[in-house]
Amino acid sequence: MDIKTKLFKFKRALHRNREAIAKTISIAMTVILVIVVAYGAFAIYKSDIAYEESQKKEEVSEDEILAGSKPDYKNSTYQKVAENDELILEANLVSAEICVTEKSSGKKWYSNPPDYSNDNIVAIKGQLRCQMLVTFFDLDKRTIIEYDNYTYSINKGCMTYELIEDGVKFKFGFPRANVYIPVQYTLCDDGFQAEIVTSEIEGVGSNPYLVESIGFLPYFGAGTMQDDGYLFVPDGSGALINYNNGKNKAMIYTSQVFGANATLAKSKADTVKERISMPVFGNKCNDNGFIAVIVSGEANSSITARPSGLLSTYNTVYPTAILRDYSLLLESTSVWVGMETRVLAYSDDLMCGKNYAVRYLFVEGEEANYVGMAERYRDFLYEQKALKNSKLAEDKYLVLDLVGAVSIEKYVFGIKQPVVTALTTYNDVVNIVKELKERGVDKLVINYTGALDGGLNNKLFSSVKTESVLGSKKDFKAMIEYLEKENVIFFLESNPVDFYNSGNGYDNNSDSTYSFFDKYAFQHTYELDSLKATSERWHLLHPAKIPEFVEKFVESAGSWNISHISLARIGEVLYSDYSEGVPSTTRAHTIELYKQAMQAATKNGETLMVHGGNTYVLGYADIVTDTSTGCSDYDVQDSAIPFYQIAFQGNTVLTPAPLNCSVDYTYEFLRALETGCSLKYNLIYGDVGDLVGTEYNTMVSYSYHFWKDIIVE
Repeated sequence: MDIKTKLFKFKRALHRNREAIAKTISIAMTVILVIVVAYGAFAIYKSDIAYEESQKKEEVSEDEILAGSKPDYKNSTYQKVAENDELILEANLVSAEICVTEKSSGKKWYSNPPDYSNDNIVAIKGQLRCQMLVTFFDLDKRTIIEYDNYTYSINKGCMTYELIEDGVKFKFGFPRANVYIPVQYTLCDDGFQAEIVTSEIEGVGSNPYLVESIGFLPYFGAGTMQDDGYLFVPDGSGALINYNNGKNKAMIYTSQVFGANATLAKSKADTVKERISMPVFGNKCNDNGFIAVIVSGEANSSITARPSGLLSTYNTVYPTAILRDYSLLLESTSVWVGMETRVLAYSDDLMCGKNYAVRYLFVEGEEANYVGMAERYRDFLYEQKALKNSKLAEDKYLVLDLVGAVSIEKYVFGIKQPVVTALTTYNDVVNIVKELKERGVDKLVINYTGALDGGLNNKLFSSVKTESVLGSKKDFKAMIEYLEKENVIFFLESNPVDFYNSGNGYDNNSDSTYSFFDKYAFQHTYELDSLKATSERWHLLHPAKIPEFVEKFVESAGSWNISHISLARIGEVLYSDYSEGVPSTTRAHTIELYKQAMQAATKNGETLMVHGGNTYVLGYADIVTDTSTGCSDYDVQDSAIPFYQIAFQGNTVLTPAPLNCSVDYTYEFLRALETGCSLKYNLIYGDVGDLVGTEYNTMVSYSYHFWKDIIVE
């Protein structure tokens, strides 16, 4: 019988016979304490011995499993492996370093600093010679470790190469992890492309290691302390980190493309201020620069940037490929001893057999700045047919989000229950438009949210059913006809992502998204001071359900002669599904499902509004609201730039977040004008006093009667 069983039986006996064993409790506790301490010490001793043995085995495996002879760096040199009209690609086939040369200017972009040996800051010299920072899961120890491919592969003679069409392919073996990871570098018509061949990542033998993420080309184009330039990161509308800015104590910038995975919602909110909406990053070095676009695997990426003084003397920006999501669960092994064990859950390969690819597009001379980068990015999206050229973008608009109804808990016959409460009725919408037009306001766009059965944050509705507290069907139809006559662009909003209650053919249990450990991927609001999750929570609709949902809604709206559709949340939240027993639905899958939904919304020439502005919506949306006009202002950042607006302003109508919800109205208003955005306000026609003390407390600032004079002005 093991000690855990003995302790458990002893505890049971303790509860059954308290009086009988009261006199021996102190002795028993002392004995137990001695046993536990001895057991723990023995376990630690065994663990240390096992670790030492594993290290010995690892040393042997490095020579036996994959390792060859160590490379001869003294005789290594670059040789040309590809060339086109614009660029030359060279590779050092001994060290796996590469160099891209721009023919027009002679600028050389190295994967690793040629003068790396002069660095006097970096803790691990080998990292300056690496092309990958690989994070592994150790499934036996349930821990995460990081290896760079120079120290743990190349320098152990575990790298091979082959010349391929338009470039070169390297294959890196990691003896300690028993894993091969291939990468390839090629020239294309418009630039240079670096790829991780994820479909060919393979383990050797019985392998407890899995690749979790790969920081890719972390020193490509790194600027020195003698260079002049900046790093561009797509934080919010865009931000610059100046070379050698002296911010040696600041945190390194790193953030996930398209925001955090909503499926992995936390009990406490992160202190993230702005989201990355664009899978790009850039580097200006003296009179040259590049804009890098993550063209494959963007949904599972993060971007890191750091100026000199943080880890090394170099200024560098690079992407990380996230190959697997994971979650750790702490479980108690014994309520008596109080010990815990870590349970690791991880996803399938998020790349789904596709290469992780980054395209580097070069700019020089007068174009070697963030404006030139933005224009080059816009041209690239045009070439990829990923950018819509909306006719609406020819004008500027006043965009009004009008809130119809919400469900508020009230006492009815002494019993507290949810009651659908009108905030802006169908007739109120007509009154707002009449008053604004009489006072000279033109170019109006109305987005009506919470306008259907149950109001805002209730059941999912894939068909247009009017809400009785807002008016009759006749009132709803009259509103639509009036707005059309007055040339007001009227959008009816549907949220195909969030749902609070079962109904209308959708069930919380069967149609919701799941996280790890077979748990619902609940979403939360968070307290502003503590950042802790509140008791309010809701579900995410399974991504596979979204296209059909939107198609039904568009068809139903068409029967009311509504041709302008607004889809909430798909431009600002991206998530996956990890239901047990079925293949994972990755964020890349969800993007494709979003695109199917947007195609359904625009297939008959209808116009589309989307909130948030993640770049995958730009091929479909005519109006994108709630876009950022600034950056997070982290300590390491030096300035915000309107990169997003420069790139997309002439193609899509862009608005910032509602101005009347900002902390500093005047500042946000001026910034909207500076970036050329249309203006947006969230409004309620009725009495906002009903919302005080409810979950909709933040909507108190939506009063139309308070804001109307300011809007007209």
